[in-house]
Amino acid sequence: SNTVTVTFSQAASYPDIRILEYRGVTALDVTAGASGSSATASSGAATTTSANELIFGADLVATATAAAGSGFTSRIITTPDEDIAEDKTVTTAGSNSATAALTSAGAWVMQMVTFSAASVPAPTVSGVSPNNGSTGGGTAVTITGTNFASGATVTFGTAAATNVVVVSSTTITATAPAGSAGAATVTVTNASGQSGSLTGGFTYTAGPAVSSVSPSSGVASGGTAVTITGTNFSSGATVTFGGSAATNVVVVNSTTITATAPAGSAGTATVTVANSGGPSGSLSGGFTYVGQPTVSGVSPNSGSNSGGTAVTITGTNFATGAAVKFGTAAATNVVVVNSTTITATTPAGSAGASTVTVTNSVGSQSGSLASGFTYVVQPTVSSVSPSSGVAAGGTAVTITGTNFATGATVKFGTAAATNVVVVSATTITSTTPAGTAGSATVTVTVNGQSGSLAGGFTYIGQPTVSGVSPNNGPTAGGTAVTITGANFATGATVTIGGAAATSVVVVNSTTITAATPAGSAGAATVTVTNVGSQSGSLAGGFTYSSSVAIAFAQVASATPQSPTATVSVSYPATQTLGDLNVVVVGWNDVASTVQSVKDSAGNTYRLAIGPTTGSGLEQSIYYAANIAGGSNTVTVTFSQAASYPDIRILEYRGVTALDVTAGASGSSATASSGAATTTSANELIFGADLVATATAAAGSGFTSRIITTPDEDIAEDKTVTTAGSNSATAALTSAGAWVMQMVTFSAASVPAPTVSSVSPNSGSTGGGTAVTITGTNFASGATVTFGTAAATNVVVVNSTTITAAAPAGSAGASTVTVTNSSGQSGSLTGGFTYTAGPAVSSVSPSSGVASGGTAVTITGTNFSSGATVTFGGSAATNVVVVNSTTITATAPAGSAGTATVTVANSGGQSGSLPAAFTYVGQPTVSSVSPNSGSNSGGTAVTITGTNFATGAAVKFGTAAATNVVVVNSTTITATTPAGSAGASTVTVTNSVGSQSGSLASGFTYVVQPTVSSVSP
Repeated sequence: SNTVTVTFSQAASYPDIRILEYRGVTALDVTAGASGSSATASSGAATTTSANELIFGADLVATATAAAGSGFTSRIITTPDEDIAEDKTVTTAGSNSATAALTSAGAWVMQMVTFSAASVPAPTVSGVSPNNGSTGGGTAVTITGTNFASGATVTFGTAAATNVVVVSSTTITATAPAGSAGAATVTVTNASGQSGSLTGGFTYTAGPAVSSVSPSSGVASGGTAVTITGTNFSSGATVTFGGSAATNVVVVNSTTITATAPAGSAGTATVTVANSGGPSGSLSGGFTYVGQPTVSGVSPNSGSNSGGTAVTITGTNFATGAAVKFGTAAATNVVVVNSTTITATTPAGSAGASTVTVTNSVGSQSGSLASGFTYVVQPTVSSVSPSSGVAAGGTAVTITGTNFATGATVKFGTAAATNVVVVSATTITSTTPAGTAGSATVTVTVNGQSGSLAGGFTYIGQPTVSGVSPNNGPTAGGTAVTITGANFATGATVTIGGAAATSVVVVNSTTITAATPAGSAGAATVTVTNVGSQSGSLAGGFTYSSSVAIAFAQVASATPQSPTATVSVSYPATQTLGDLNVVVVGWNDVASTVQSVKDSAGNTYRLAIGPTTGSGLEQSIYYAANIAGGSNTVTVTFSQAASYPDIRILEYRGVTALDVTAGASGSSATASSGAATTTSANELIFGADLVATATAAAGSGFTSRIITTPDEDIAEDKTVTTAGSNSATAALTSAGAWVMQMVTFSAASVPAPTVSSVSPNSGSTGGGTAVTITGTNFASGATVTFGTAAATNVVVVNSTTITAAAPAGSAGASTVTVTNSSGQSGSLTGGFTYTAGPAVSSVSPSSGVASGGTAVTITGTNFSSGATVTFGGSAATNVVVVNSTTITATAPAGSAGTATVTVANSGGQSGSLPAAFTYVGQPTVSSVSPNSGSNSGGTAVTITGTNFATGAAVKFGTAAATNVVVVNSTTITATTPAGSAGASTVTVTNSVGSQSGSLASGFTYVVQPTVSSVSP
């Protein structure tokens, strides 16, 4: 039985496979093949070379085959493909071709092959010697038989033999291929295709195979007991490890052998089992000899004492499963990469050198590298002061943190700082390198270990000014402006036309708000200057005008629909310093009254008109002139919950003074305030109603600024340029009760005051600080407030200067306001800062030499710039206020003993810490008791003198005493060291400043007598 399988290189389209069997022929003779497109397929002609041949034809068509060609017999026409296989037999040599008729014209392929009868007899196989061998192949055999021809091939089963040599027509030598255990047919095939076979001519026998050795490693000195597993082990088998014979070999069964490994060289060894019959099997690298490990290097060879450093250990004879220790602590993440490399992560350790040890799991052999790794304490960075500076570099900074050491380096970003001084383990001073605008990481590196503070320092670039809004205002100043640009830094100052702006607030790096100073009419340059004197300007950025046009700025309202006692409403935008606020308060009952109108900016509101009462309606209008700039919320408080309150708030510029008012009530379709006659040109006419129905539109000539929802009450205005009679009116949607009021405002007859500075600008929360206020347009009778508290002792020296005493206040910044008797006012936001007095909590170090010069760090609270420091009344030098809790300074000279340390802020407030610092004087030694003792040492002595300090050391001659105890500043106890016979100088050295004092011949060493015998 037989099945033919055809395999394509990929999925073939419509394959048509035809298989046929013929007998009586064996040798291929000639072939022909052609393709075309017609109704007849033809292979083309080929001439046979012998008589008695088989002519075979087959086509593949696109249409269908109808019949075999002339003289041919159709053996199959396939279904559904309709392709033919046909044949005929010829008895003489000659030209032949295969043809076939198609059902219709179309593409076709036609092929012809011819086969002749064999001209020589087929080979036969009669014997194979030897007739058996290993399944692994390689057995040299001699095959005997007949009709062997040159070029013959040999197969064992289906596997081809190698080294085939046709010695003669009856003898072939060859090498058996690998095969499966059992009998195999041996076949000889001549080049003509004829073959002969000997069934079961060769028998494959399985040799031993080694699959594993356990354990798979052992010491190079040998002696490891192993178990070898595999197959086909036979009694009497021998075992070798890398060619060396194992001992104590026991064949337990056909799959198991026990043995003892011989000595070997470090590395892998092939394990071979050889059966007594000769076949053998091996496992390459089946056993690894492990030598004594050695450690030659660790990289990196230093790291943080907190552990976690990834290291690579190099050496020899490292084995899988090896453990690593740094000192006595086990490393983690140990990976034996190969016999010479291990990677691992260091454990935590103590600062200093540590021995690195590798221990193999096999035989517990170990190797070490003394001082192979050094643990270094990792520095940390907690703060940088100041935390910003110019991008050009050169800013002197103090860096605080931990574990700083001599030789430390500092980087800002990737650039190295200069002038690096390690002041102590917690403090470094340095100078910043140049950098790029923006935050930079500050890194301190000590002995290869680094600590960083991300964003620890901010480089400030050259500021630029791109816009000012509003870009114009009165020459009197006080206009609230917003300056836009780039690289604005905290602490930046602003000048307009060379004069300093007030109320400067750096909102962010692109925005500053400020109040304009007084200036001359015309365009002025606006300049922003950062700390570090970098500046940027906008020429003509602001224009001063001698007068400001009357103009509406903004409006907002609140209309609660249930009885409410307090109503708040915020201006939607920032307000401009010096403008006028108008607040309309309406409510729908006659029992409630207005108790107060206030706002968050601290402006003072005055009643302009009201209340005007109608049928169940009441309304009043309030105003505040020369308002403070900034965001603002107005709050109206009633005597009780008022019914349907309607609050309208508006901001106007160009007017400050109330002129005339009018108010009326009625019930009709038109509301009218009644008339009033203005007293000057250029006035704002403002009207507002409160209605029971609804307001339809503003009166003639008026502009509606708001009609509230849902109450439908109006606020309207117009500007007039001549004095005369005016009234406010409004059309209602239908007749009903109403109240209508009109108030008029004129431009200020005199400019409002401005406040540019307060000196000093800080003082005690208890009040009483004498200050000088500078600005413009101060008038006799002006009052001054700090926040909401009135200053005392106010004296208007002239139009630009006021002296006063600050009232008591709460710690923090306070707005200083000057209000002229005309009601006009000017303010300086944050003009005065109330500060709590400084407090001192510690001084480090807390002692130093009496000659002075000790660098100290003073910690506490409420330290301010310009503070001074005294030690026992003497002024310290090099005083630097690092921040509100830290001062560095140098102690002055002082007398031995404790001294009170006092910090005094520039405002006069001070705080002290008694006995915070101890001056240590030059020690003196006056006596030693006893003053003599054995030259072998060990005498307990008491040393008296002066200025002994804790930690003092004692020497007798040049040898250090032991058990030294500083009892007090005049007494030390100690034990003498060994010394040479005779007088010795006794020296006491304080640890502070290394000051010492001596007593020449203070102690005499005496040779101790010994008694060796008594006779008789």
